[in-house]
Amino acid sequence: MLFRSINNSTELQQASGDIDFVVTIPVAAVSESENIYNTLKLLAQQDNDDIEKSMVLLNVNWLDVARSDPEKSANILRTMAEIDRARKDFPHLRIATIKREYKRESVEKTGGVIGYVAQDLQSAALLWLQQQIENGKRSPSQDAIIQRYDADIRGISKHAWRDIRRASYKYPETDIFKGVTRFGTDQYEKYPGFGFVAEIGRAHV
Repeated sequence: MLFRSINNSTELQQASGDIDFVVTIPVAAVSESENIYNTLKLLAQQDNDDIEKSMVLLNVNWLDVARSDPEKSANILRTMAEIDRARKDFPHLRIATIKREYKRESVEKTGGVIGYVAQDLQSAALLWLQQQIENGKRSPSQDAIIQRYDADIRGISKHAWRDIRRASYKYPETDIFKGVTRFGTDQYEKYPGFGFVAEIGRAHV
């Protein structure tokens, strides 16, 4: 399903190989129709040089039961229309979407839908970048930052993307850029108890 969504996305397929910043946003289609346009409007105000090498990837999602509710179905269509309006109003901002319907019975057994939505977003971004490598569009050594935003942000610095790029170049060793540092039990002398707690935490993820 994710491969199909990636392949069917004009924005993803036509993007150049110099994208180095992917913003992922989970969009609950039933409830975000009044927020998503303003969020995309804020992102469209980032520095032009940074927008040129960035991609906004949305997971527009809903539960299967919403289709049988006329009001919720209308909200889903309204959210999609707001995204299309943003594309028209901010053509310089690359906005790609994947659309996902989740089964309420399944997701509620494991605590809700947001974990699945976030996982699909991250997977879609990584699969798309891998596809670009396989297609010869980008070098395997070319890094990309993937950062998750909410669909209802109220404000953001116009230089936020510039600043995080600069930070990644200046401090590449920072956990946020290289991944979470894992402390094992072999570090117990330096960090008493920390390694043990970290391992327990990982076991329950």
